[in-house]
Amino acid sequence: MPNQPFKASLKFRFGKDEDILRAIQSGDETAIDYLYQTYYQPIKLYVLQNSGNADDARDVFQDGVVAFWVNVREGNFQLTSEATLATYFTRICKNRWLDKIRSADFKRKASLDAVTEPMATDDVLSRMISTEEVSQLAVLFGKLGDKCQQILRSFYYEKQSLEKIADTLGMQTDSLKNEKYRCMMRLKELYHPRKS
Repeated sequence: MPNQPFKASLKFRFGKDEDILRAIQSGDETAIDYLYQTYYQPIKLYVLQNSGNADDARDVFQDGVVAFWVNVREGNFQLTSEATLATYFTRICKNRWLDKIRSADFKRKASLDAVTEPMATDDVLSRMISTEEVSQLAVLFGKLGDKCQQILRSFYYEKQSLEKIADTLGMQTDSLKNEKYRCMMRLKELYHPRKS
């Protein structure tokens, strides 16, 4: 098992929740590897036991990692005796799965006897990333301007409506739609830079 020494070194390095949070705050991407090694299997099991499949589990986990990374970097998570890293991170992932299974798209998909193609969703970010690319996406997200970060975070991770985001930013909804599109195009361009 070639990964055993790597796993052991991560466990030793991140012995406490505070160590992981400090690593994330400093941009140390090995903290993401630790999250995968520690929490992926329990989240996958939860999704599989609650009407999901392996792809659903991967998508929910990836969304959870990015949301957790952003929350820690922005200081929106503080350790307490009730809010440990494990409980907070697990709650993020479980809530994302519950949101998905309550969605109309998921209900429509589940009602089909045979799935011929995956249902289209509005979650562009989860389609862009794979397990190995979550840390890269978090870094690229940080390269966007503050306004783009706020728009994308509010829409994709806080699940706010376009109307609410537009109101918060003092914009017209149509202008916000255009701005959200430009932000996504910028993120995609950072993710897949054009070769010169």
